[in-house]
Amino acid sequence: MSKKKVAKLGLTAAVAATTFVAANPADAASVSQAEQAVKKAEQNAKGLVKFYSSEDLKVSAEFTASYNNVRKLISDAKAQLANYKGKDKSQLEAILASAENHQAAAARYIDAVGILNGKLVESTKAVSAYIKSQELNADTVAAYDTLSAEIKKAEAVIGKVRGAQIRKAFKDSFLLDAKLTREALIYEVSQYQLLNQINEKLKAEKVDLKEVQADFAKLDRLKERAVDIKKAGKELYPDRDDVYPTHTAIEQQLRKSEADAKEAYVGKLDPVVESVSAVNAKQIVVTFNKSIKKSTVISNDTTGALVANTISVKRTVTDSVANKNVDYPTTDTVTGSLSEDGKSLTLTVDASTAKYLDGSYSVTVANSVKATDGTAVKAFAGTVSTKDETKPEVTGVTYDTITGQVEVTVSEPITAVPEVVRVDGQPVTTPVTFVANKNQTKVVFAKPTSVDSGTTKSVEISGAVDAAGNILTRYTGNVTFTADAAAPQVESITQLSSNKAKIVFSKALPTGSDATIDGAINVILDGTPMVAGDVTAALDADDKSNRTVVVTLAGGAAPNYFYGNASSKTLTFAFANEVITDVFGKKLESVTKNVTMTKDVTGPKVVSVALADNKTDLEVTFDEEVAAAGTVANIVLRKDGVALTTPATATRKGATKGEEKVLVITPAAGDLVNGKLPKGEYSVRLETGAITDAHTNKNSASTNTVSVDGDAAKLTASFANAGGTPNEFEVTYSEDVATTSALNLANYTLDGSALPAGTDIYFKAGQANRVVVIKLPKESINIGAQAGTNARLGVNGVQSKSGDKTVEAKSATVLVADNTAATVQSAQLVGSNVLKLTFNENIDNAFAIADLEIKSDAGTFAVSDTTATATKSGKDLVITFAPGTDNYATVVAGANLKVKTLDTGADTTDGLTATLVDANGYAVKAGVQVNVSK
Repeated sequence: MSKKKVAKLGLTAAVAATTFVAANPADAASVSQAEQAVKKAEQNAKGLVKFYSSEDLKVSAEFTASYNNVRKLISDAKAQLANYKGKDKSQLEAILASAENHQAAAARYIDAVGILNGKLVESTKAVSAYIKSQELNADTVAAYDTLSAEIKKAEAVIGKVRGAQIRKAFKDSFLLDAKLTREALIYEVSQYQLLNQINEKLKAEKVDLKEVQADFAKLDRLKERAVDIKKAGKELYPDRDDVYPTHTAIEQQLRKSEADAKEAYVGKLDPVVESVSAVNAKQIVVTFNKSIKKSTVISNDTTGALVANTISVKRTVTDSVANKNVDYPTTDTVTGSLSEDGKSLTLTVDASTAKYLDGSYSVTVANSVKATDGTAVKAFAGTVSTKDETKPEVTGVTYDTITGQVEVTVSEPITAVPEVVRVDGQPVTTPVTFVANKNQTKVVFAKPTSVDSGTTKSVEISGAVDAAGNILTRYTGNVTFTADAAAPQVESITQLSSNKAKIVFSKALPTGSDATIDGAINVILDGTPMVAGDVTAALDADDKSNRTVVVTLAGGAAPNYFYGNASSKTLTFAFANEVITDVFGKKLESVTKNVTMTKDVTGPKVVSVALADNKTDLEVTFDEEVAAAGTVANIVLRKDGVALTTPATATRKGATKGEEKVLVITPAAGDLVNGKLPKGEYSVRLETGAITDAHTNKNSASTNTVSVDGDAAKLTASFANAGGTPNEFEVTYSEDVATTSALNLANYTLDGSALPAGTDIYFKAGQANRVVVIKLPKESINIGAQAGTNARLGVNGVQSKSGDKTVEAKSATVLVADNTAATVQSAQLVGSNVLKLTFNENIDNAFAIADLEIKSDAGTFAVSDTTATATKSGKDLVITFAPGTDNYATVVAGANLKVKTLDTGADTTDGLTATLVDANGYAVKAGVQVNVSK
């Protein structure tokens, strides 16, 4: 280094050494005080590092004292520097800023400890308490939101703490517990809030159903995501039981809330057919989005007979196998059964016939089918395809102790009872028979005499097929022939009505043992046995377990019976010793039981009044059984306050299943319009004595009202095919209709969709404004044989000519047929004498050489003695020529070989071939030419 540089460095050092030398004594004192204050603050501030760099995450008394001291020292130093004018002021300020940084780091550490040990811990405990108690309500959500807010604050504070390692320690020690507590409830709170939103939307006067549907989809995604996230969380923290704990009660609450919301949502929907699916070769299931009123689709609960004009099932294309051509209701029988929830209708083709489902079938549902709330189901028409390749299986084998029979249930209808039925390895010799009205899905046979009660024996069943020929899967299993050594007991005796008591036994009694039971029961009244003829005992037909006996007591005329002037009597029921036996042959020992009977002196009370399903009668439901007939002279019907003619009849609806409480009032014919009650507000006045209960007690006078829509006053429409011709329909209205709305294609639908473009619509000649003719255009239908297949034509929005009525939305079954011509797509010469034509749809094998023009550069084929035969294979028609002496061989050997479909037949202008037809029997499009590949 040069001497000059050394001298320079020395000078610099000297200057530096004298930097704090004041110009005068006063300044020197000031410098000393300011410098001392700054350096003291700096030195003490550095002492805070050990505290805010600690992973103990605590604020000790020493830490607090040090922090407060540094804060005071910094404050004093700032005061000293405030009036300081020395040249080194900026350097002192920089030193003080460094001290302030240490103070700030300490402050953030202290704040973090304070927040995490304070509100964060409190809010975490609050949410944990709700989790422990399994409560999810508005308070839970408020606590959850508070915890989320505190976590957010804590994250912000921790983010300002100096040192990545220290921040991690804070997060691991404090924030993790809070976050896991929040996560433990996050999906439940989200579902709770979403369900509340859904319910609020459903309460609105106008509901956006699509929006609600989207919310339900969001709810499903939440549930799915919860499962995945919770599984991953448990795997991440396998040693912690507080990570996504199971919320049994909360989950039950949420699912109930969801079910209630969905029920409310479905209640807002119009009832529709959701789907149609084939179950097997005999059964189709129609699924609705809402529960269906059984009486609008099934007319007989026992046989399953369907209500007329509600359902149709028909094969779309007639098959060469006749048994596949199911056509209900035209030629075949189809029965129905409704699921318990009323949303699934199973249609069964008569199991006793050889008819079965195989292929494509049209299924229609009329809008006369109604939901349980009375709203009409939207008319439906659709198709279902089936190819049953599933083997039937035995789904259950049980022993019925009441009948003494073994019951075998199979998964679908079978054509005949199983040929092989063995018990304990031995063939069953008693008859194996189908159970009536079970669609050949259940068979029974008597317990073999060689089998003792109380034993379990092997059962083998095989040798049956379903309608499609699928063989029943061989079944091997066991059945227990129940035996019970205990004697039957009388469990209870209770009053049913004024003169009837119900006895419940501990075990089933044999069917047909009424006489034995009746003879074994004596009833003692006031110490004296009642006359045998005044006591009648019999098994309760409504109790299929055969454990209930109903005893009817006389002793005198109703309503006093055996009571005399008393309001109640205590009766003693004495059971003869070892006379009544149960189904196992065990005998009831002698026993007596008392029951207090109270005389009924109150007449029947009206529960409700409603319009009957036939829209003619009024049905009055009472709180108890009523007499078989009412007194019409004591019944007054009024429409809109005006009295009507005395009703024609007033009779009890039935004897059981609740119908014994219903009085059906049929109005006089003159008060009906087209056999129905017209629209209006009706009151039903029942004077005293209009009806009595089963004990001759008269009703008290009452008046009840019911509103009637009045179908008779509505504009209605009926449907038919014009002259029976498919694709041409006639809609006949009950009165003249307005031209603009009646001839508006937008007011009609086919299978629920708009009519095809080009559809012609006009009034029938001579029946203007009453009968509308609708003709579908060519190339608009591509299903159905030429004889026609079922479709659903609907109408809505057409107004009467007077303008005061709009047609009741309705649909009905009509016939459509394929009117779309198949088109040849390609041709190939397979060998010199075989020509394969490929079409755009399935083709028939009908063929005539005259339908084709075959030509090449060698000329045009002019047939004389060449013949041909054709076979079909889906979309391919394979034509085999037998060449004669004409020019066939020359033409097909030529270059540029082509084939063209020709417009032949009587009408040479319709653009169709004469013989070539598709699988539905509709002609092939003429004038289409394709090159023939060789």
